[in-house]
Amino acid sequence: MTSSPPGRLCPRTVVAFVVAMAVAAMTALLAPAGPARAASMATITVDPTTTSGSVSPSLFGANTRFGFDQFGGSDPSTGQVYPALSSLAQDAGISMLRYPGGIIGSLFHWKDAIGPIGSRGCQTHGGSGMVLDSHYGVDEAARFAESIGASTSIVVNFGDGSAQEAADWVAYMNAPSDGSNYWGSLRKANGHAAPYHVKYWEVGNELNGYANGDYWLSGAGGGNDKYATGGTVSFTKQPMGGKCDRTTAGSLSTGAANQSFYAYYPAVAPGQTVYVGGTAWTQVSGLSSAGATDTVYTIDPATGKVTFGDGVHGAVPPNGKAITLTYTSGPHDGYTAFRDAMRAVDPTIKVCSDFVLPTVTTDCVQDHPYVQFDDTANANQAHDIAMSQSDTQNSVATLQNTIAGYPGNPTVMLSEYGMYLGGYTGDDGNYLASLDQGLVEANDMANWIRLGIPVAERHCLVDYQFTAGPPGVGGLGGAAQSLFGGGSPDFVNSASAHVLTLFTHMTGSTVVSSSITGNPVKAGYAGNYGSLKTIATKDGSGHLFLTVINRDTVDRQAQVTPAHFASTGTAAVWTVDGAATTSVNTPADPDAVTLTKSTTPVGPGGLTYTFPAHSVTAFQLTGTETHRLDRTGWSVKYVDSTETVAANGAGSNVLDGDLNTRWITKWSGGADPLPHEIQLDLGTSHTLTSLSYLPRQDGNSNGMIANYEVYVSTDGVNWGSPVATGTWGNSTAEKTASFPPTTGRYVRLRALSEVLGQQFTTADEINLGGT
Repeated sequence: MTSSPPGRLCPRTVVAFVVAMAVAAMTALLAPAGPARAASMATITVDPTTTSGSVSPSLFGANTRFGFDQFGGSDPSTGQVYPALSSLAQDAGISMLRYPGGIIGSLFHWKDAIGPIGSRGCQTHGGSGMVLDSHYGVDEAARFAESIGASTSIVVNFGDGSAQEAADWVAYMNAPSDGSNYWGSLRKANGHAAPYHVKYWEVGNELNGYANGDYWLSGAGGGNDKYATGGTVSFTKQPMGGKCDRTTAGSLSTGAANQSFYAYYPAVAPGQTVYVGGTAWTQVSGLSSAGATDTVYTIDPATGKVTFGDGVHGAVPPNGKAITLTYTSGPHDGYTAFRDAMRAVDPTIKVCSDFVLPTVTTDCVQDHPYVQFDDTANANQAHDIAMSQSDTQNSVATLQNTIAGYPGNPTVMLSEYGMYLGGYTGDDGNYLASLDQGLVEANDMANWIRLGIPVAERHCLVDYQFTAGPPGVGGLGGAAQSLFGGGSPDFVNSASAHVLTLFTHMTGSTVVSSSITGNPVKAGYAGNYGSLKTIATKDGSGHLFLTVINRDTVDRQAQVTPAHFASTGTAAVWTVDGAATTSVNTPADPDAVTLTKSTTPVGPGGLTYTFPAHSVTAFQLTGTETHRLDRTGWSVKYVDSTETVAANGAGSNVLDGDLNTRWITKWSGGADPLPHEIQLDLGTSHTLTSLSYLPRQDGNSNGMIANYEVYVSTDGVNWGSPVATGTWGNSTAEKTASFPPTTGRYVRLRALSEVLGQQFTTADEINLGGT
C-alpha cells in the first residue's frame, strides 16, 4: 500500500525554446504556485477476476484447553459445555477447535480422559505440574465441536508420551467401529459410533523451553536435534513426583508408609540412583526382606515408579525430604516415529511438526505468531504498538518461504495466535479483551487469508475473565484473551468474537485482488503504518466481499471501486466498532463494542464510504463479473480536443498500452473548456458492463476526471441517456464505472469536471468489460 505521489500541476513537454516562450503565460498559471491541490481520498480497488488462492474452511478456529473444566466453559459434573457458550461459539461460526490445548495439555494422557467421568484418571498440568482432572475429556471436546459445526484438531503428548499412545488416539478418533479396530469399537461403546475424522495432529506444543516446555528434550544429550529422531537423555537429581503431581510439594516425602514417586520421563535405564534429601538410597528387587532401617527402594523401569518401605520392611523417607532421581531416560520416540505410527492408522491425516525440519518429511509446521509487548504509558501508545506488531504477515510469510520445498511440502499451521501480552498504565486488566484485540484479530485474519494459511486457531475460546477461577488457573496468559469471557454464567461476545463472526459470515471461498492507493499513513508511537488495510474474496454465488480495517483513531473516507464487476446496486455492510480502542464488552456492558448490520447503495463507479475510527467494515456486493475485452480492432472515433503543441495528446494513446503516452486535451495557449469527450469504435458489437479509466501514471494529477458520464451506442450517432454517471477520486488507481449489460459498438466517455477544478482532461488508458 502506497501513498499517491505529489504531481506537478502542469503536463509539460518542451519541444523548442520558442514554443516554451509562447506558452509561458499559460504555464505560469498552471505551475506549482497555482491552484491548491485538492485533498486526496484513498481509493480501494477490488477485482474479482484476479484471484490468488482459496480460503480454507479451517481458518476460523480457536484453541481450547481441557483443564479447570475447560477454563470455566463446561459443567464439572457432566463435562458438557454450557449451552450459553455453545450458542455463542456456533453463532460466531467457529470452524475448528484445538484440544487438549497448548502448554497445559503437553503431558496429557488421553486414555485417562475417556469413559465415565468417575472412572477417569488424573492429568498433569504441562506448565505448573499440578494435578488436574479429566472431566472435559476427549469425547466431550469432539462432540462439542460437532455440535457447533466445527472439526477438531489434536495435540499429542510428546513430553512424556509415545508414538504408540498417539497412534492409538488416532484410531480412537478416526477408525471405524465395525469391530475391525479395538479403539474404534471402544469409541462406539463410549457413545459415538461414527468416527470424528480428525485431520490435523500436532506432535508437541512449543517445545522450546517455555514453562518447561521442552520436557524430556531438556535432559543432558537432548536438544532440538533429538526432536526428529528421538533417543536417550540423562538427568541428575531431577525431582520425582506423584502419579500426576510434578509440583515442588509433590516431590517431598510426607513421612507416610509405602510411598510411591514417579520419574518424570520414563523409561528408566539400569544404573539409576534415587536420593532422599540428597542422600543416595539403594535399589532392591523387593522390600519384603528389607529391615526397618534399610534405606532402600524398588523401581519399575517401564513406568518409572519408585516405591519405599513401610518402616517394617524398608525405611520410610523422612517427612519433608525431597525425592530426586539421577537416571538415563528413554529411549524416547521422535517426530518421525510419531508420524509413521499415526499415519499407519490413518494415512489421510496431517501430522504437524513443532520444529522446522529441513531434511524430514513433514505435513505441516506449528507456529504461534503472537503480538506481545510490555505495558506502555497510555492507551494511544498501546494501540500503535498493537497495530504495528499485528502486521505479522511478514514473520509467517518468512516461515512459509523457509519451508517451501522441504520434504513433504509442509504448510504452516497457526494453532495459536492473538495479542498475548500488552496493556498500558492504569488499565483495568481487560485490555486484551478490548477493541484493540479485535483490530489485531482482523489484521491477522486478513494476513492468514492472503497467505493461504490452511488452519488458524485463535487463543483462546474461554477463560475465567469475569468469574474467579480455581487455584492454579492463572499463569497461561491473561484471561482477557478469551473470545467469550467466562466462566459460567458470564459469557459474552468480546470484540474479537465480533470480528471473527464478521469474517466467518462475510468471507467467500476465493481470494481476489484488492489494493489501496492514497492510503493515509498513521504516524504511530512504534512506527508508521497504513491507516486502512483490506482483504477481498468472492464465492460461487455472485457475491464479492471486501473487508476494510481502519486502524487509525480518526474516521477515514475512501472510494471503493469494484473492477470488472457489475453490482446490483446495494451492498450489505457489517461493522465492528466501539467508542474507543480500549472499549471492552463485559456482562454489565455487553455492547461497548458492537457488530452492526446495514446496507448501502452502490453506484456504477462503486461507492464512497466513511470508515469509522478503529473499526472493521465488511461489504457484500451482489452482481456479475465482467471480463476485460480484447482491444484488437478498436479505434478512436472522435475526441473533442487534443493537445498538439506541448505534447502528443492524441486520443489514440488511450488504446496503445503505453503508460508513457496519454490523451490530453488542449491546454497550451489556453485550455479548451469542459466538458470533454472521447468516443471509441469497437469494430463489432459487444455486450458491455463496465468502463475502466486509467488516470495518468506520471505522478501528476492534472486532468484526472472527477465527474463523468458513460454512453453506449449501436450506431455512434444516437447515444441516448448515459448508462453510468458518477465521480472518481483523486488517485492514480484505475477507476471503473459498472452498468447493466448494454449492447453496442460505440462507447463515449464524457469528462464533466476535473479533480483539481481545472479545464483539461487526461487519460492514459481506457478498457471495457463485457462479452
